[in-house]
Amino acid sequence: IVYLDSEEMETYQMYTKLLLKYYDSDTKTFKNNPEVKKLLMRRKSVLHKAQDKYRVFESVLDELVRQEKSKYCFVYAPEGFDSVDDDVRIIENMQNIVNSKYPYIRTNSLIGGDSKRKDKIRAFEEGHIDMLFAMKCLDEGVDVPRTEIGVFTSSTGNPRQFIQRRGRLLRKHKDKVFATIFDLIVVPNFNFNRDKNTFDMERSLVKGELT
Repeated sequence: IVYLDSEEMETYQMYTKLLLKYYDSDTKTFKNNPEVKKLLMRRKSVLHKAQDKYRVFESVLDELVRQEKSKYCFVYAPEGFDSVDDDVRIIENMQNIVNSKYPYIRTNSLIGGDSKRKDKIRAFEEGHIDMLFAMKCLDEGVDVPRTEIGVFTSSTGNPRQFIQRRGRLLRKHKDKVFATIFDLIVVPNFNFNRDKNTFDMERSLVKGELT
């Protein structure tokens, strides 16, 4: 679980309060209004950029190193909420955590439109790259059955993408017995400035995120 810090929480609650007037507490759904989608995307962006993700990612990394499972690892970076530059920066920050703490782990990144995509996937499959940071590489046709570890740094509500992500991990391979998935889910800190007027809506949305 990834938590928002106080500044992120204030921004998150600002959007929550704006959304409250479009929320039906009886049906626990939002009213049909174009403003809802815009506000939800802006609020999702706060979760997308949560700084605590780096702490949680580092703890996952430490666990993989302890278990000697830092090889054949795909790290799926967030995508689709803000600019591509923001997403690339998140990938670079996470990659830098690995490179500075465990320099012997060979890392690389795979971003949409990468001209060396096939070469990188082959190098990963052959064990020349230990950890591959990926963004926009979930298209159909990407098949890396050797992948054993998946770290999802941003959850998705898209059923097709949800299936595709797991599909990358669940391909059979003669040297793989099972796959492990770490799913980072960002939630608001309910102990921070708790507002009874927004709590029901928050609880419903977190339940959906966990589902």
